[in-house]
Amino acid sequence: MFGLVKKFLFLSVVFLFASQASAQTAIDGGSGLFYVQKAKTLGDKSFAVGAIYDRGDYHNGSDRTSADTLSIPATLGLGERFEVSVFAPFRRIEPSAGDDQSGISDGLARVKWNFYNWDKYNINVAVMAIVTLPFGDENKGLGTGKTNLGIALALDKEYENVSWHFNAGFLSRNEDAMEDQTLYGAGVEWRPTDAPLGLIAEFSGAAYTVRRHGLDDNSAGILGARYYFGDRGSVQV
Repeated sequence: MFGLVKKFLFLSVVFLFASQASAQTAIDGGSGLFYVQKAKTLGDKSFAVGAIYDRGDYHNGSDRTSADTLSIPATLGLGERFEVSVFAPFRRIEPSAGDDQSGISDGLARVKWNFYNWDKYNINVAVMAIVTLPFGDENKGLGTGKTNLGIALALDKEYENVSWHFNAGFLSRNEDAMEDQTLYGAGVEWRPTDAPLGLIAEFSGAAYTVRRHGLDDNSAGILGARYYFGDRGSVQV
């Protein structure tokens, strides 16, 4: 893993086609904040597609690497309680030494079922089935060549103009050099009254269940803002 992140830029544009939109797509598909998933689904006959770009410059000693990632997540609402989503990112990686390693990386598919709504307290709970998609080139380090299965729960609590979101899950890794992972996340979105702006803070990641040399846990904290164009779409930074 690289020792230090020098620069990072993230920009997302989501277009939502819906009769009644209750959420927006996350970076890796599905209704959510940035990475943290929402329990509430998009809604019946709602379709969302996003274009998400981020850039990072990393260095480890004298070695420097620039990485650009473009993701196109797509999510479809099936009824009021189900949604299906898929995404696959394209990565352009330019190391200061060695070969260029660019191409499509492994993707992800998710089926979400919002099985419980406690309307009195504005609480929603959903279960999510997760499947990794082996799109990436193993020789370039962009993929594993394996399909992995996972399951996760999402919990939402809405209070006036603030919504709280919590995720917990498990991903089974069937690669020889990998171990199973626990998934976690928590986030909050605050929307001022009658304003089309949401301010978001979240923390999410994945931790290996067995410690092995060369395997590092992955976690990220994100502060961002999302501007809503009514029910038609949003831009988030």
